[in-house]
Amino acid sequence: MRRLSSSLGQTDERCKEEPKLVDSMFLPNGDQVCIWSDGVATLVNRDNGDEIIGIRKAKNLIAKARGCVVSAEERIEEAVGVACRYGSIDGDHHKAWVIDQMVRILLGSGYGDWRHEYEADGEYEWSEGVPP
Repeated sequence: MRRLSSSLGQTDERCKEEPKLVDSMFLPNGDQVCIWSDGVATLVNRDNGDEIIGIRKAKNLIAKARGCVVSAEERIEEAVGVACRYGSIDGDHHKAWVIDQMVRILLGSGYGDWRHEYEADGEYEWSEGVPP
């Protein structure tokens, strides 16, 4: 497999050598996550082959999909990253999305149970928000 971005004529030192595929896996939806020797992660769309460069925490994504445990420190780092990247975007609906994403990251597979308990008595309804 060859990373598409390596042929874009970049002059960065890291791009002088063709990066090698270190790890990859197919997600349930058919997309492919790839980790490259230069530290870049990519997500390849199964439908059109589009490649998204620089997916953060792809190692965590692979670990989660394989059923491995991701450490609390890694989950916290990922949740704080979401807050830093998207938390200042205007709009309550976007901020609700940021909070929802952070809770999903922090709780992992426990998110569904937590949300069910949160909404159980009907007093509160959880908002997933709208992605920015």
